[in-house]
Amino acid sequence: MNLTRRSISSSVPGAARLVRYLSLLAALALAGVHAGLAQQIRRTTPVAANIGIEVQIAQSLSLVATNDLSFGQIPTSNAGGQVFIRHDEPDAGRFELRGSGSNDIVVNYVAPTQLTNESGAGVIGVNLELYGTTSQGNASSAERLLQNETVSLSGGRYFFFVGGELVIGPVSSNPPGIYVGEFELEVSYLNL
Repeated sequence: MNLTRRSISSSVPGAARLVRYLSLLAALALAGVHAGLAQQIRRTTPVAANIGIEVQIAQSLSLVATNDLSFGQIPTSNAGGQVFIRHDEPDAGRFELRGSGSNDIVVNYVAPTQLTNESGAGVIGVNLELYGTTSQGNASSAERLLQNETVSLSGGRYFFFVGGELVIGPVSSNPPGIYVGEFELEVSYLNL
């Protein structure tokens, strides 16, 4: 038997009202399921955000000694004496540093306090100072640098100069010979 809305409403008294009522309930039920489903879909729909990612690859530092510090040839003396080389003189020691941009650099060094005679006996006292500037050809503009000091590269470059004083004893303490030592300079990026 095929029941339709018309056949139920015509064969059963009050059936038309019941069919309308059931149709309304069915519509409301479908609407409720649809609203609940829509809300559930809204709740489970993912949201997204993005962050930028950045890294700076800095050029490795390169430090080159470009000139040894030379106090030259000094005649022997019974009294001894002092010899000075300023950091802005041609015989001053020099280093050139290359790196990235205008990054900050930490500077440390080990300065000898004595030079030793290569042929054996004798030492000469030495007091050395380190200076630095961003200007290659202008050592006179360089400023004195202390241990663990921070400097900034300019155009990826920085220049160091070493000068100081020899304290030579009498010939009995400092016989003729070649007296040598090393000034060690160490640099590193501050925040890399």
